[in-house]
Amino acid sequence: MIGGLDLRANIWRDTQLADDDVGGSIITGTVVGQIEANLQEKEGEQMLVQQGYETVRQFRFTARKPTFTILEGDDIEIIWPPAHPYENDKFRIVRVKYSNLQPRNRYQYLILECTRSVISHNVQ
Repeated sequence: MIGGLDLRANIWRDTQLADDDVGGSIITGTVVGQIEANLQEKEGEQMLVQQGYETVRQFRFTARKPTFTILEGDDIEIIWPPAHPYENDKFRIVRVKYSNLQPRNRYQYLILECTRSVISHNVQ
């Protein structure tokens, strides 16, 4: 593992199977690949959480550029280290930003802007 990239995560892509006999489609997911990344939480609106509203928390994953394609709408699931507070939680990717280095530079990295919906503890 490269220094600074302190977690490992799976990238999930949602797909729809064919319609079933009642006309509804079944949504399923597939693991596209695995990345090593660093997670940073952006500042949120604490006042909204205290008032009981559902808030969207924003996160930033910094990772090395993988050999597979990551799309907006994919999910990230943290799988390592085992004691991570967000282990086995999923984040929705809303923006994929590549570094401005030359494409053949081996130090390429990408920034994944993600969201996670959190409901306040006092909502019943």
